[in-house]
Amino acid sequence: MHAQEEDKLTHTYVKYDNLQDALNNRDSAKYLDLSKTKLTQIPEQVFQLANLEVLIVNKNKLTSIPNEISKLQHLRELHAVNNKIKVIPSTINALTQLKVLNLNQ
Repeated sequence: MHAQEEDKLTHTYVKYDNLQDALNNRDSAKYLDLSKTKLTQIPEQVFQLANLEVLIVNKNKLTSIPNEISKLQHLRELHAVNNKIKVIPSTINALTQLKVLNLNQ
């Protein structure tokens, strides 16, 4: 497991960079970094992480953000830099805690 302490938005998180490790700790997983993992879509299992606050999927091959993103009601930051995202669902509006949406190419 590559977990490390990280201070982000004045919160302390355990940073998971492995989906299985985050799923094994789904109740406490708040920070997941799946950057540079050659994803073509965000894995469905990510949406089981109900307490997730930060999701980073930079430098993958994503073309859209799925509707299921709305299941992450505690999400504060979504970083999907250097992807090919062309579709952002209207369900993202349900994320009332979202403060950072970074989709830069």
